[in-house]
Amino acid sequence: IDIGSIDDGTDTDVCVVDLGTRVMSPDEAAARVRESIALLPSHVTVVKKIDSMLRGHIAAEVESLLATGPVVFAAGLPALGRTVENGVPHIDGVPLHLSGRWAMEPTEAPSSITELFGRVPTVAVASDAGPESLRAAVDSGAVAVFDVRSDADLDAIVAVSANIPGVRLVGTSALAAAVARTLDPRYRGAAAVNQDSVLVVVGT
Repeated sequence: IDIGSIDDGTDTDVCVVDLGTRVMSPDEAAARVRESIALLPSHVTVVKKIDSMLRGHIAAEVESLLATGPVVFAAGLPALGRTVENGVPHIDGVPLHLSGRWAMEPTEAPSSITELFGRVPTVAVASDAGPESLRAAVDSGAVAVFDVRSDADLDAIVAVSANIPGVRLVGTSALAAAVARTLDPRYRGAAAVNQDSVLVVVGT
């Protein structure tokens, strides 16, 4: 898809683009993210989806995003028991780095969000923070990092982030769902499509 085709005249409210960065090097992933953002109009809300177990080149990609605008990071998928508490990612209450779930990865799992980002500056922001607290965090030039324990936390994070012009939201599919909950359904009550058969293919 041509990212540059998203403009004020488009009929599309939501556009999903698979950047394919998981199979790239960190530098290539960062460049792909940077290129995908470069031509977007300022009114477009950017949601960068990441893996719920924090695999991939997250630090490099977020660093690219940070060069284009303020970044809010909320990694958590509460429905699957994946939360962030006091800056530490957990799976079913067990810290990610102790969970054994990174056995197939070439590196060790990060013990905290701060460790995940390395040289990229971060500031912890309380889940119930107001607009002033979040604005102070992003004005510092750091990534604003939230704990996530529930979908209600994600709803609150999306709501407060709406006060930050040009904000880039980074998180799992649960964060994307929280953003979707703020949108008005375009086809409420639309008739169901009749199908003789349905094929569903799920890859993860």
